Amino acid sequence: MNKKKITGFRIVISILLLIAGKLSAQFAEQPPFKISIEPVYNTTINQGFHSFAFAQSGSKWLLIGGRTNGLHGLNSNDPFPQADANNFITVIDTVGWQIFQSSLSNLPYAVADPLRSTNMQYVQKEEYLYMIGGYGRDSILNKFVTFPVVSRLLVDSVIEAVINQTPVDSFIKQVTDTNLRICGGEMHYYTKKFQLMFGHDFNGRYANPFVPIYTQYYRSQIKRFEIFENAGNIEVVDYTELTDTNNFHRRDLNVVPMIQPNGDHALMAHAGVFQKQRDFPYFEPIYMDTSGYTVLPYTQVLNHYTCAYLPIFDTVSKKMHTVFFGGMSFNDFVPTSNSIVEDTLVPFISDVTCFTVKPGNICEEAVMPVQLPGLLGTNAKFIPNRNISWYVNDVMDFNSITGKTLAGYILGGIRADLPNEGSSVANDTIYRIYIEYDSTVSIKTIGEEFAFFDVFPNPATNKLSIQFQLKEESEIQIGMIDVNGKVISGFTKMKYSKGKVQKSIDVSEVPNGIYVIKCNSKKTSINRKVIVMH
Repeated sequence: MNKKKITGFRIVISILLLIAGKLSAQFAEQPPFKISIEPVYNTTINQGFHSFAFAQSGSKWLLIGGRTNGLHGLNSNDPFPQADANNFITVIDTVGWQIFQSSLSNLPYAVADPLRSTNMQYVQKEEYLYMIGGYGRDSILNKFVTFPVVSRLLVDSVIEAVINQTPVDSFIKQVTDTNLRICGGEMHYYTKKFQLMFGHDFNGRYANPFVPIYTQYYRSQIKRFEIFENAGNIEVVDYTELTDTNNFHRRDLNVVPMIQPNGDHALMAHAGVFQKQRDFPYFEPIYMDTSGYTVLPYTQVLNHYTCAYLPIFDTVSKKMHTVFFGGMSFNDFVPTSNSIVEDTLVPFISDVTCFTVKPGNICEEAVMPVQLPGLLGTNAKFIPNRNISWYVNDVMDFNSITGKTLAGYILGGIRADLPNEGSSVANDTIYRIYIEYDSTVSIKTIGEEFAFFDVFPNPATNKLSIQFQLKEESEIQIGMIDVNGKVISGFTKMKYSKGKVQKSIDVSEVPNGIYVIKCNSKKTSINRKVIVMH
C-alpha cells in the first residue's frame, strides 16, 4: 500500500446535514437495511494482516502475501521492512477459529518472493486462486520490484497441506509475463476472461517523492486474458489491452461487482489515487459492462481508497447497493457536528457508507448510522457468509434474507490511532457483519401523477438534472430552496404533457451546501435533498 503524504490542511465544509441529533447523516435516502458490527472473540489469531490475497473453501480461509505491520513510512530508510512481509501461507478455520501456517522460506526464492509481496491482484476461480504481480523484495536481485509473475494455487490441496504441515510446492504453478507486472490494481473474472484493471509498476524503495530512488509507471489499462494449463505448465493467452491515460490512471481502489436491473453482470470502479495533475483521489466512478466503459457524472464523497466492501442487489427496487467500510478518504463524516470534513492528506476514516446505483446508472450516497470501532478498513477484506444466497459474482441477494442475518466478516486491514501522521498496525481483530431489513425505509409512493422522480448527480458540481415521468398531463412547480427556505431557483408553474420530462438547474454559482428540490402539483408534494459541492 503506497499512500503519498502531502502537505495539506483541514477544512470544515458548510454542509450541515438536515437530520441533527443522531448519527444518520445522508446525502440521499438511507438504504432499506441496517448494518451492525460485532468483533469475534476467543480466537487463536494474534497476527494482523493487510494487503493480502485471499481464497475460501467451506469453513476455511486461505491468506497469502501482504504485510504484518501498519502503514509504511514515507521517509524511513526502510519503509517496507522485510521482517514484516508476510512470510507464511495462513489458514484460518472458522470452526473454532484456529490458525495454521506454513513458512514460505521452505520454497525457492523465485517461487516464494512473489507470494510474500504486497498488493497483488488476485481472484478465486473454481478450485484455483490466481495471483498476479505485487510489490516486494526480489531476493535474487536484492532489490524491491513489482513482480511480473502469475501464480496459481490449488486451494483445497494447499489448505490441507498447511494444516497437515506437508509440502505445498506441488500445488503451486507460476509463469512470468512482463505484461502483468502490476501492483495496486484490481482483478475480476468477467465475460469469461481475467480482467486486470488499473494499478502501477513500482520498482525501488518507496521514499520521499522529492528525492526519488524508485521508478513508478501507472499502466492506465484494463488487461484482458485467459490462463490455461499446457503440458503441466500454465500460460497466459488471448491477451489484449484497453488504455485510457486519463481515466485509468488509478491504483489502490475498489472495483465492485454489480447486478444490472435486467439481471446482467457489470463492474464499477470506485475512486483510487492519484490524479495526474494533483495528489487527490479520483472521485468519478467508472461503469464497465460488455459494451465498454463509461465515466459517470457523479462525485463520490467518501471512501476513496481500497477497503472492505459488501455489494448488495435489491430485485424489487432494481437498486445496486455497495456498503463501504472505512478505509481512507478525501472527506470524512464527523458525527458530533453532523458535518463533512475535507482533508487533503486523505486520512484514515471509520465511516460506513452506502453507495447506491439506481436504474439508469443514477448514483447517490448515504452515511449509515453506524461506524467502525476505530480507524479501520484500509486494505481489509470482506468475506461472504456462504450459507446465505449470493449471485455468482459475489453480490448478495438482498431479497433472500430474513431477520438479522450474518452477511460475512471483515478480516485484516490497517488499524490507525490518528487520521494522519499517527502510528498504525495490521488489524488482528475479525468482525462479524450483520444485515437486517429496515422496515422504516420503504419504497414510497410519490403521488398519483408520477411514475418516477429522480434528481442527479448528487452531489452536483455544475448542473443538476431533474427527471420524472407523468402518468397524466399536470401543472407543476419545480424549484430549489436552501435549508432556511430561501428560493434559489425556479417555482414557475408550468403545464407538462404525459410522459418523460427532464429539466436542469445551473448550480455552478450556488455556494456549497445542502439544498432541497421541491416539486408541487395539485395532488403531490415531493422533496429531494441534494448537495452542491464544487
